[in-house]
Amino acid sequence: MKSIAGFSAHGLFIRTPISSLLICSVFGLILVALGIFFLHKISPFDHVLIGTGIILVSAGLFYMIDTKYYKIHFNEEPISEPH
Repeated sequence: MKSIAGFSAHGLFIRTPISSLLICSVFGLILVALGIFFLHKISPFDHVLIGTGIILVSAGLFYMIDTKYYKIHFNEEPISEPH
């Protein structure tokens, strides 16, 4: 995933967006819930829904934990010269 750089008055923020990973995890949870709700009603597809949901939740959470957040702080105070 590409990182996004942002500037503030005293720093540079470099972060990886997690919105797509969060959407993937929520969609996986919905699939798991649908698979449990329709358990034994749509016989072969309920297991496919549960399995796909577990894979999406696992992948989304794994990549969300793997993202990095960097912060660089710029100091405005001048460096005093040694005497």
